[in-house]
Amino acid sequence: MLIIATAFLIGCKPPQTFNNNTYTSQDLKGTWQDDSGATIVITVLDRKAFVTSIVDYDGEVFNVLASGPEDGLFHWQAYVPSSDTSFDVWIDSVDEGSAQSHWSNSNDASGTEGLTRVD
Repeated sequence: MLIIATAFLIGCKPPQTFNNNTYTSQDLKGTWQDDSGATIVITVLDRKAFVTSIVDYDGEVFNVLASGPEDGLFHWQAYVPSSDTSFDVWIDSVDEGSAQSHWSNSNDASGTEGLTRVD
């Protein structure tokens, strides 16, 4: 919190914060792998986090439809061409090398999933 307050006082924009300030856009920055082996790249531009790439374990590229804050959490939506399915992911928490998320898809399935930082 001190970093955010200091940045405000000296005129810098603070990073986006999520889940009642428990994680920031800077915590999300990097390459992550989910439990199914997909690789997710999160980029930070102007202190805002964006999903820029999702590639499945078998090399299929998913289309990122949206990413950013939703209901206080970092969220993304993507489309899987091979199965004609879309899905949403919300990041619930971020620790040093891992994150926990919950998800739902257009086939009415939902669940939780872990992510591991790979860079």
